[in-house]
Amino acid sequence: MQESGHYDHIFIGNVLKHQGMFYLTEKHEIKIFYPKWYHISANTIFITFMNIMVIFSSLVLAFDGPFEDKDSMKTLILEYFDIFITVSFLVEAMIKIIANGCCRNSATGKDRKAYLQCPWNRLDFLLIIVQLLTTFQRFYL
Repeated sequence: MQESGHYDHIFIGNVLKHQGMFYLTEKHEIKIFYPKWYHISANTIFITFMNIMVIFSSLVLAFDGPFEDKDSMKTLILEYFDIFITVSFLVEAMIKIIANGCCRNSATGKDRKAYLQCPWNRLDFLLIIVQLLTTFQRFYL
């Protein structure tokens, strides 16, 4: 399927088979760099960084408490850490979605699943949505 960085275009009806997020075709400027996105998402440094972020997120949750003073320096620092963690997880999801497709396989071949086909990624995506809603509620409501 992949030869020298190019993909075969296989049409099924009027739909391009190798399409990401039902929108990004192989000629889209983001998908042109598909191998680079996949290599980023599979890079051991990236994976290690995201694992460290999970541990860091757990530590932030451990230090946070429901009875903390909302105006204390500790609460302010924990809120900024929480925003950093949320953005990190959101960027991870975006990289994986571009690399693997969102709901179905894009140009990934049969050996990899699209982002939302993996149960762990579905859980991660749900947690990202909850984190974004919580952050929005905390700062804007």
